[in-house]
Amino acid sequence: MRSIPALLAFAAPFTPRAQSQSQPQPSGGASITTTTKYTDPATGITFQSFSTTTGYRFGIVLPPSNSTSTHDAIIQLTSPLRNNNGWAGLSLGNHMQGPLLLTAFPSPSSPQGGQITIQPRQANGYKPDNCSPFSSSSTLQIRQIPRGTFLNGTHLTATFLCQGCLADPKIPSFDPAASDTQEFAYAYSLAGVMTGSTTAAGGEVQLAPHVNNGETYGPVGVDVKGAKSADFGRFAALADENGGSGNAGSPTAGTGTGTAGGQAPATGAAGSGSGPSTSRADVVRFRGVSPSAVVALAFAGLLHLLQAVSAF
Repeated sequence: MRSIPALLAFAAPFTPRAQSQSQPQPSGGASITTTTKYTDPATGITFQSFSTTTGYRFGIVLPPSNSTSTHDAIIQLTSPLRNNNGWAGLSLGNHMQGPLLLTAFPSPSSPQGGQITIQPRQANGYKPDNCSPFSSSSTLQIRQIPRGTFLNGTHLTATFLCQGCLADPKIPSFDPAASDTQEFAYAYSLAGVMTGSTTAAGGEVQLAPHVNNGETYGPVGVDVKGAKSADFGRFAALADENGGSGNAGSPTAGTGTGTAGGQAPATGAAGSGSGPSTSRADVVRFRGVSPSAVVALAFAGLLHLLQAVSAF
Protein backbone atom coordinates (compact mmCIF):
# COMPACT_ATOMS: atom_id res chain seq x y z
CA MET A 1 0.00 0.00 0.00
CA ARG A 2 1.50 3.32 -1.03
CA SER A 3 1.11 6.55 0.84
CA ILE A 4 0.75 10.02 -0.62
CA PRO A 5 2.80 12.93 0.72
CA ALA A 6 0.63 15.51 2.41
CA LEU A 7 0.38 18.79 0.56
CA LEU A 8 -0.33 21.73 2.85
CA ALA A 9 -0.93 25.42 2.25
CA PHE A 10 -1.73 28.17 4.75
CA ALA A 11 -3.41 31.45 3.96
CA ALA A 12 -5.76 34.02 5.45
CA PRO A 13 -9.39 34.00 4.28
CA PHE A 14 -9.76 35.52 0.85
CA THR A 15 -12.30 37.10 -1.44
CA PRO A 16 -12.33 35.73 -5.00
CA ARG A 17 -11.57 38.22 -7.73
CA ALA A 18 -14.39 38.44 -10.23
CA GLN A 19 -13.86 38.95 -13.94
CA SER A 20 -16.11 41.00 -16.17
CA GLN A 21 -17.38 38.25 -18.42
CA SER A 22 -20.90 37.45 -19.50
CA GLN A 23 -22.38 34.37 -17.92
CA PRO A 24 -22.87 31.40 -20.24
CA GLN A 25 -26.12 29.63 -20.86
CA PRO A 26 -26.57 26.25 -19.11
CA SER A 27 -25.99 23.14 -21.19
CA GLY A 28 -28.07 23.34 -24.31
CA GLY A 29 -27.91 27.15 -24.57
CA ALA A 30 -26.80 28.89 -27.73
CA SER A 31 -24.24 31.24 -26.22
CA ILE A 32 -20.73 30.04 -25.39
CA THR A 33 -18.26 32.38 -23.73
CA THR A 34 -14.54 32.14 -24.54
CA THR A 35 -11.81 32.40 -21.93
CA THR A 36 -9.75 35.56 -21.51
CA LYS A 37 -6.33 36.31 -20.04
CA TYR A 38 -6.19 36.67 -16.26
CA THR A 39 -3.18 37.01 -13.96
CA ASP A 40 -3.73 35.60 -10.49
CA PRO A 41 -2.25 38.00 -7.88
CA ALA A 42 -1.57 35.21 -5.38
CA THR A 43 0.65 33.15 -7.71
CA GLY A 44 1.59 35.51 -10.53
CA ILE A 45 0.37 32.86 -12.98
CA THR A 46 -1.30 34.15 -16.14
CA PHE A 47 -4.22 31.89 -17.05
CA GLN A 48 -6.75 31.63 -19.80
CA SER A 49 -9.69 32.03 -17.46
CA PHE A 50 -13.47 31.96 -17.30
CA SER A 51 -15.68 33.15 -14.43
CA THR A 52 -19.35 33.52 -13.60
CA THR A 53 -21.14 36.22 -11.65
CA THR A 54 -21.89 33.62 -8.98
CA GLY A 55 -18.25 33.15 -7.92
CA TYR A 56 -17.11 30.14 -9.95
CA ARG A 57 -13.89 30.44 -11.94
CA PHE A 58 -11.43 28.18 -13.71
CA GLY A 59 -8.09 28.92 -15.27
CA ILE A 60 -5.71 26.88 -17.40
CA VAL A 61 -2.09 27.25 -18.53
CA LEU A 62 -0.43 24.94 -21.06
CA PRO A 63 3.20 24.41 -22.09
CA PRO A 64 4.35 25.94 -25.39
CA SER A 65 4.09 23.71 -28.44
CA ASN A 66 7.84 23.02 -28.48
CA SER A 67 7.90 21.89 -24.83
CA THR A 68 8.72 18.37 -23.65
CA SER A 69 5.87 18.65 -21.10
CA THR A 70 2.99 18.91 -23.56
CA HIS A 71 0.92 16.39 -21.59
CA ASP A 72 0.80 18.63 -18.51
CA ALA A 73 -1.43 21.55 -17.52
CA ILE A 74 -1.77 23.98 -14.63
CA ILE A 75 -5.35 24.33 -13.43
CA GLN A 76 -7.01 26.71 -11.02
CA LEU A 77 -10.54 26.07 -9.70
CA THR A 78 -12.50 28.57 -7.59
CA SER A 79 -16.02 27.90 -6.39
CA PRO A 80 -18.52 29.40 -3.95
CA LEU A 81 -19.48 27.41 -0.86
CA ARG A 82 -22.61 27.35 1.27
CA ASN A 83 -22.04 26.55 4.94
CA ASN A 84 -18.58 25.23 4.01
CA ASN A 85 -20.17 22.84 1.50
CA GLY A 86 -19.82 22.57 -2.25
CA TRP A 87 -17.54 21.42 -5.05
CA ALA A 88 -15.97 22.76 -8.25
CA GLY A 89 -15.65 20.77 -11.44
CA LEU A 90 -14.00 21.17 -14.84
CA SER A 91 -14.34 18.68 -17.67
CA LEU A 92 -11.53 18.65 -20.24
CA GLY A 93 -14.10 18.08 -22.95
CA ASN A 94 -17.32 19.74 -24.12
CA HIS A 95 -19.55 17.64 -21.85
CA MET A 96 -19.33 16.09 -18.39
CA GLN A 97 -19.79 12.46 -19.34
CA GLY A 98 -16.63 10.67 -20.49
CA PRO A 99 -13.72 13.16 -20.46
CA LEU A 100 -11.34 13.74 -17.57
CA LEU A 101 -13.20 15.64 -14.85
CA LEU A 102 -11.11 17.59 -12.33
CA THR A 103 -12.84 18.33 -9.02
CA ALA A 104 -12.05 20.15 -5.78
CA PHE A 105 -14.09 20.21 -2.57
CA PRO A 106 -13.75 20.64 1.21
CA SER A 107 -12.68 17.29 2.63
CA PRO A 108 -15.70 15.52 4.18
CA SER A 109 -13.61 14.39 7.15
CA SER A 110 -12.75 17.99 8.02
CA PRO A 111 -15.13 20.55 6.43
CA GLN A 112 -14.38 23.10 9.17
CA GLY A 113 -10.67 22.32 9.32
CA GLY A 114 -9.54 23.97 6.11
CA GLN A 115 -8.74 20.84 4.09
CA ILE A 116 -9.38 20.60 0.35
CA THR A 117 -9.49 17.40 -1.67
CA ILE A 118 -8.49 17.57 -5.34
CA GLN A 119 -9.62 14.55 -7.30
CA PRO A 120 -9.60 13.52 -10.97
CA ARG A 121 -12.82 11.70 -11.87
CA GLN A 122 -14.74 10.25 -14.79
CA ALA A 123 -18.51 10.38 -15.22
CA ASN A 124 -20.43 7.68 -17.06
CA GLY A 125 -23.83 9.21 -16.35
CA TYR A 126 -25.55 12.13 -14.67
CA LYS A 127 -26.37 10.73 -11.24
CA PRO A 128 -24.17 11.19 -8.13
CA ASP A 129 -23.02 7.57 -8.19
CA ASN A 130 -22.14 7.82 -11.91
CA CYS A 131 -19.09 10.02 -11.29
CA SER A 132 -16.30 7.86 -9.93
CA PRO A 133 -12.73 8.69 -8.87
CA PHE A 134 -10.22 7.83 -11.55
CA SER A 135 -8.58 4.45 -12.09
CA SER A 136 -5.82 3.33 -9.73
CA SER A 137 -3.68 2.34 -12.71
CA SER A 138 -3.44 5.90 -13.99
CA THR A 139 -0.08 7.64 -14.23
CA LEU A 140 -1.71 11.04 -13.77
CA GLN A 141 -0.28 13.10 -10.91
CA ILE A 142 -1.73 16.07 -9.03
CA ARG A 143 0.78 18.51 -7.51
CA GLN A 144 -0.44 21.40 -5.41
CA ILE A 145 0.71 24.99 -5.89
CA PRO A 146 0.51 26.05 -2.22
CA ARG A 147 0.38 29.82 -2.62
CA GLY A 148 -2.66 29.46 -4.89
CA THR A 149 -4.73 27.18 -2.64
CA PHE A 150 -7.21 28.69 -0.18
CA LEU A 151 -10.34 27.75 1.74
CA ASN A 152 -12.76 29.67 3.93
CA GLY A 153 -16.44 29.40 4.73
CA THR A 154 -17.62 31.01 1.50
CA HIS A 155 -15.18 29.99 -1.27
CA LEU A 156 -12.39 27.60 -2.14
CA THR A 157 -9.56 27.94 -4.61
CA ALA A 158 -7.32 25.05 -5.65
CA THR A 159 -4.32 25.63 -7.93
CA PHE A 160 -2.35 22.61 -9.09
CA LEU A 161 -0.08 21.10 -11.69
CA CYS A 162 -1.77 18.17 -13.42
CA GLN A 163 1.01 16.00 -14.82
CA GLY A 164 0.02 13.59 -17.57
CA CYS A 165 -3.59 14.74 -17.56
CA LEU A 166 -3.56 15.16 -21.36
CA ALA A 167 -1.92 11.82 -22.08
CA ASP A 168 -3.56 9.05 -20.05
CA PRO A 169 -4.84 6.48 -22.57
CA LYS A 170 -7.50 5.25 -20.13
CA ILE A 171 -9.57 8.43 -20.20
CA PRO A 172 -10.48 10.89 -22.97
CA SER A 173 -8.99 14.36 -22.75
CA PHE A 174 -8.37 17.15 -25.19
CA ASP A 175 -5.42 17.51 -27.54
CA PRO A 176 -3.90 21.02 -27.41
CA ALA A 177 -2.52 20.54 -30.91
CA ALA A 178 -5.91 19.78 -32.44
CA SER A 179 -7.31 23.32 -32.54
CA ASP A 180 -6.56 26.80 -31.24
CA THR A 181 -9.99 26.97 -29.60
CA GLN A 182 -11.68 24.02 -27.91
CA GLU A 183 -14.63 23.49 -25.60
CA PHE A 184 -14.55 22.49 -21.95
CA ALA A 185 -17.54 22.09 -19.64
CA TYR A 186 -17.83 23.47 -16.13
CA ALA A 187 -20.10 22.80 -13.18
CA TYR A 188 -20.18 23.50 -9.47
CA SER A 189 -22.49 22.77 -6.57
CA LEU A 190 -23.43 24.53 -3.35
CA ALA A 191 -24.34 21.18 -1.80
CA GLY A 192 -21.73 19.17 0.07
CA VAL A 193 -20.21 16.00 -1.26
CA MET A 194 -21.79 12.82 0.04
CA THR A 195 -19.84 10.05 1.70
CA GLY A 196 -20.16 6.71 -0.02
CA SER A 197 -19.64 3.24 1.39
CA THR A 198 -16.07 4.08 2.35
CA THR A 199 -15.58 6.80 4.95
CA ALA A 200 -11.94 6.26 5.98
CA ALA A 201 -9.39 9.00 5.42
CA GLY A 202 -9.16 9.55 1.70
CA GLY A 203 -12.23 7.40 1.19
CA GLU A 204 -14.88 7.39 -1.51
CA VAL A 205 -17.25 10.34 -1.80
CA GLN A 206 -20.00 11.22 -4.26
CA LEU A 207 -20.53 14.63 -5.80
CA ALA A 208 -23.89 16.16 -4.90
CA PRO A 209 -26.17 17.31 -7.76
CA HIS A 210 -25.28 20.70 -9.22
CA VAL A 211 -28.70 21.92 -10.37
CA ASN A 212 -30.72 22.26 -7.15
CA ASN A 213 -29.52 25.61 -5.80
CA GLY A 214 -29.45 27.90 -8.81
CA GLU A 215 -25.94 26.90 -9.86
CA THR A 216 -24.85 27.52 -13.44
CA TYR A 217 -23.10 25.03 -15.69
CA GLY A 218 -22.32 24.50 -19.34
CA PRO A 219 -19.72 24.65 -22.13
CA VAL A 220 -16.93 27.21 -22.35
CA GLY A 221 -14.68 28.00 -25.29
CA VAL A 222 -11.02 27.74 -24.27
CA ASP A 223 -8.41 29.82 -26.08
CA VAL A 224 -5.88 27.00 -26.30
CA LYS A 225 -3.38 29.08 -28.24
CA GLY A 226 -3.57 31.82 -25.62
CA ALA A 227 -3.21 29.27 -22.81
CA LYS A 228 0.19 28.12 -24.10
CA SER A 229 2.84 30.01 -22.17
CA ALA A 230 6.61 30.25 -22.44
CA ASP A 231 6.56 30.72 -18.65
CA PHE A 232 4.94 27.33 -18.04
CA GLY A 233 8.10 25.83 -16.54
CA ARG A 234 8.48 28.73 -14.12
CA PHE A 235 4.84 28.49 -13.10
CA ALA A 236 5.05 24.69 -12.71
CA ALA A 237 8.05 25.09 -10.41
CA LEU A 238 5.71 26.71 -7.87
CA ALA A 239 4.44 23.19 -7.17
CA ASP A 240 7.82 22.44 -5.58
CA GLU A 241 7.29 25.02 -2.83
CA ASN A 242 6.79 22.66 0.12
CA GLY A 243 4.54 20.59 -2.08
CA GLY A 244 4.49 16.99 -3.25
CA SER A 245 2.76 14.61 -5.56
CA GLY A 246 0.86 11.38 -5.68
CA ASN A 247 -0.10 8.88 -8.34
CA ALA A 248 -3.77 8.66 -9.18
CA GLY A 249 -5.06 5.53 -7.53
CA SER A 250 -3.12 5.79 -4.27
CA PRO A 251 -5.85 5.25 -1.69
CA THR A 252 -4.15 6.91 1.26
CA ALA A 253 -3.77 10.42 2.53
CA GLY A 254 -0.66 11.75 4.23
CA THR A 255 -0.32 14.00 7.23
CA GLY A 256 1.87 16.99 7.95
CA THR A 257 2.29 20.11 10.02
CA GLY A 258 2.79 23.76 9.23
CA THR A 259 2.84 27.22 10.75
CA ALA A 260 -0.28 29.36 10.54
CA GLY A 261 0.15 32.39 8.33
CA GLY A 262 2.87 30.92 6.12
CA GLN A 263 3.52 28.03 3.81
CA ALA A 264 3.88 24.59 5.24
CA PRO A 265 7.42 23.56 6.15
CA ALA A 266 8.88 20.23 5.18
CA THR A 267 7.88 18.69 8.53
CA GLY A 268 5.41 15.93 7.84
CA ALA A 269 5.67 16.30 4.10
CA ALA A 270 6.55 12.65 3.66
CA GLY A 271 3.13 11.75 5.02
CA SER A 272 1.67 8.45 6.03
CA GLY A 273 -1.70 6.83 6.18
CA SER A 274 -3.77 3.85 5.28
CA GLY A 275 -6.95 3.45 3.34
CA PRO A 276 -9.18 1.03 1.50
CA SER A 277 -7.72 -0.89 -1.42
CA THR A 278 -10.19 0.42 -3.97
CA SER A 279 -9.76 1.37 -7.60
CA ARG A 280 -10.13 5.07 -7.03
CA ALA A 281 -8.34 8.32 -7.61
CA ASP A 282 -5.60 10.17 -5.91
CA VAL A 283 -6.88 12.15 -2.94
CA VAL A 284 -4.65 15.08 -2.09
CA ARG A 285 -5.29 17.21 0.97
CA PHE A 286 -4.50 20.86 1.62
CA ARG A 287 -4.85 22.64 4.93
CA GLY A 288 -5.69 26.33 5.52
CA VAL A 289 -6.28 28.46 8.60
CA SER A 290 -9.78 28.27 10.07
CA PRO A 291 -11.51 31.51 11.09
CA SER A 292 -11.42 30.45 14.75
CA ALA A 293 -7.65 30.03 14.56
CA VAL A 294 -7.26 33.50 13.07
CA VAL A 295 -9.36 35.01 15.90
CA ALA A 296 -7.37 33.11 18.52
CA LEU A 297 -4.05 34.27 17.10
CA ALA A 298 -5.25 37.88 16.92
CA PHE A 299 -6.47 37.77 20.52
CA ALA A 300 -3.18 36.30 21.73
CA GLY A 301 -1.23 39.03 19.93
CA LEU A 302 -3.42 41.76 21.42
CA LEU A 303 -3.01 40.32 24.91
CA HIS A 304 0.77 40.22 24.48
CA LEU A 305 0.79 43.85 23.33
CA LEU A 306 -1.30 44.99 26.31
CA GLN A 307 1.03 43.17 28.69
CA ALA A 308 4.06 44.85 27.11
CA VAL A 309 2.48 48.31 27.38
CA SER A 310 1.52 47.68 31.00
CA ALA A 311 5.06 46.58 31.86
CA PHE A 312 6.49 49.69 30.23
